Amino acid sequence: CLLRFHYFTNIKEAGNLQVFSRDQKNGPWTQVWRHNGQSNYWWERVEIVVTDTSHVQYIIQAKSDGQSNSKEIVAIDDVSFSGSCASFEGQLPPYEKTTTVAPNPCRDDEFRCLSDECVLAESKCDFKFDCTDQSDEFECAECEFEAEAHVGTCGWVDVSTGKYGWDLVERPTKSESDLGWVMAVVDRLGETSDVANIETGPLYQVAADCKVEFRYLKDGGGEGKTKLSLLIYDANSTEPEVIWSQENDMSGIWLLKKVGIGAREKNWRIAMEGLKTVDNTTLLFDSMHFTNCSLPVPEECQAGQKQCKNGVCVATEQFCDFSNDCGDWSDEFECDSYPSRCNFEEGLCGFVQADTDDFDWVWRTGSTDIDGLGPDEDHTYGNTTGHYLFIEPSEEAIDSIARLIGPSFKAATANSQDNCNVRIWFHMHGGDITQLNIYRHDEGTPTDTLLRTISSEQEYAWMEAILKIETNTNWHIIIEAKRSMGPMGDVSIDDISFSKTCNLIWTPSTTSPSTDTTSHQSGNCNENQFKCGDGTCISATQVCDFKSQCKDDSDE
Repeated sequence: CLLRFHYFTNIKEAGNLQVFSRDQKNGPWTQVWRHNGQSNYWWERVEIVVTDTSHVQYIIQAKSDGQSNSKEIVAIDDVSFSGSCASFEGQLPPYEKTTTVAPNPCRDDEFRCLSDECVLAESKCDFKFDCTDQSDEFECAECEFEAEAHVGTCGWVDVSTGKYGWDLVERPTKSESDLGWVMAVVDRLGETSDVANIETGPLYQVAADCKVEFRYLKDGGGEGKTKLSLLIYDANSTEPEVIWSQENDMSGIWLLKKVGIGAREKNWRIAMEGLKTVDNTTLLFDSMHFTNCSLPVPEECQAGQKQCKNGVCVATEQFCDFSNDCGDWSDEFECDSYPSRCNFEEGLCGFVQADTDDFDWVWRTGSTDIDGLGPDEDHTYGNTTGHYLFIEPSEEAIDSIARLIGPSFKAATANSQDNCNVRIWFHMHGGDITQLNIYRHDEGTPTDTLLRTISSEQEYAWMEAILKIETNTNWHIIIEAKRSMGPMGDVSIDDISFSKTCNLIWTPSTTSPSTDTTSHQSGNCNENQFKCGDGTCISATQVCDFKSQCKDDSDE
């Protein structure tokens, strides 16, 4: 027996259209379906399985955000029940409130464990066990998706409304030792949308180094015909951020992926989206595991640590590095005494593009135009509005390099009381890995000292490099990216800072490119550049990319 209807809405708010059931007159409502917040300009079909064996009534409810907006639309049409349903002309039995349930031993601000213990309500889904039976974390996204009573889907809820949805299926395997259950995109009876969505409930605030690790399998449907995407909904947000996606055919092999989540305020949600536009393809995921997500707790600080305002201790070098390591942002409050901090929100702030390299770093926001390349958000703000520097090496010759020159500092000797360190956040991803080299150039020397090379594939996350400086002469850093051997490698950098003990001399000012976005203040552009109408130069790869880099928009 099925309840069927079509709906249309332009409201991007989850729950603006809901379906409830009740089996008693004036009795409590039980939610059986809700709109997931995705709005498209088409009618979509919904089918709800009637599981009640006795009399039942359904209520379809539309909800406004409370503001007067004549452009908001919620519409339903063609409501029907399938032929196997039987109508009932009588009255539902009257509601009788039972009193047989044992009283709740916990206060309103507490969570009741299955063991009847009481813990603070904020302990639920905070990525650490507070109940002795661990039930405060049972429905909190961490999941092996096995059919045990307390596991199942672990709080993951399918909110799909189209032709496909997510459901638990037995793992397709030829090995008896690899049996189990996984989450899969399966056929539904919707008519229009090719997207399947599954998401968690609200989760608690997480630490800056929070990451999620999971296994996934994609078979068939390359070139974007199928796609898996991991999404984050921040608190009170109706628009998700894509933090990872894969649209290539991965040949039906189980792969392990680790993705950075970063610091999130409480009531964020995580979701997996599957796009399927062709038949005979497979989209699966399994084994969701979260690491370093619980907030640090107050403790006695050790050598090399400083105390935050909330009592938490973090390493001295984590102060003023553009990361909420304390959990209350107090490590980022008083940073004026730190020299030359740059988050690239207003240009290059003291760094310059080298004029002896092959191409330039690109100043940009949001995700790149190519799926699977670059970060989807900056490190500073963790969203698509923040800026960072990026290279897309697939458009340059093999082994070509882009160099960024930092400001000059006084000598930093090993005899100093505190180390002078450089902190750089970087993001590297892609099937063909580009090399990131960080050098120290000492004044008066012909060569550069290599501080670190990063060339192996990194996690899909912003990661921090902390580099110790020891030299008896004035110095500056050089950040170099070398083009990979293949077309799918990239490097991004953001949030460069120096420890308080580094002594700044001056900010470089040469004939190198201007720190005003990515344009060059030069009348003569080289063969790899485009000359704007005002005479400035930008990279030729930025022409006709649907984003104006020239101040007069002549590149578009």
